[in-house]
Amino acid sequence: MAFRAQSAQGLPLKEMNSPQRLLAHALLSTGLSQRGYMKATTIMSLEQILYDLEDKAPHRDADLYFVTIFGSPGNTVWVGGWKGITFL
Repeated sequence: MAFRAQSAQGLPLKEMNSPQRLLAHALLSTGLSQRGYMKATTIMSLEQILYDLEDKAPHRDADLYFVTIFGSPGNTVWVGGWKGITFL
């Protein structure tokens, strides 16, 4: 089985400043149980190990998780999305 990287919509963690990253993680944690959030962040932290094991594979980057907002928070119905290599 071969890995095929897919592009994702949204703003990658890589392009966020520190306050934005904190808010992105807050969004993720509101949609998951505490245990689910811990699992998700643990999976994200394993990207460095996979990067090393996969001969420096460029798609292995803990900052390549994307946050997408559909709608306008605060004014109407909206939904937030979180997408990354391991969550496809």
